[in-house]
Amino acid sequence: MAAAASASNSTSKANAANGTTPADVEAQLEILRRDITELTKQVADLIGQAKDDAMAQAKSQVRSAKSQVDSAISDAQASGREAVDAFRDVADTFGDAVEGFVEGWRLDVYKPEAESEPLEMEVGVD
Repeated sequence: MAAAASASNSTSKANAANGTTPADVEAQLEILRRDITELTKQVADLIGQAKDDAMAQAKSQVRSAKSQVDSAISDAQASGREAVDAFRDVADTFGDAVEGFVEGWRLDVYKPEAESEPLEMEVGVD
C-alpha cells in the first residue's frame, strides 16, 4: 500500500510540476465532449442539407421530365389532329373528284320491247 501511495504521490507531483491537475483533465475532457457533440450536430446538419439538396434536384428533374412528356403529348395530339384534318380534306377532295367523274358519264339503259332479248347498256361520256 505504501508503494501505491508513493506512485500516486509522485503522479500528483508530476502533474503539479507541468501544471496539470485532475480538475484540469476533467475540464479538458468536458470541452472535448462538447466539441464532439457540436461536431456531430454539424455533420447531421450537413447530411440533412445534402439530402434536401439532392431531393430538390431530383424534384426539379422530375418536373422537367414531366414538362417534356406533356409537351411531346401535346405535339403528338396537334399532329394527330392535323393528320386527321388532312385525311378528311383528301377524302373530301377524292370523293368530290369521283362524284364529278361519275356525273360526267351518262349511263343509258335500253330495255328492248321483247323480253327474250338480252339487256343492252350503252355508256358514254358527254
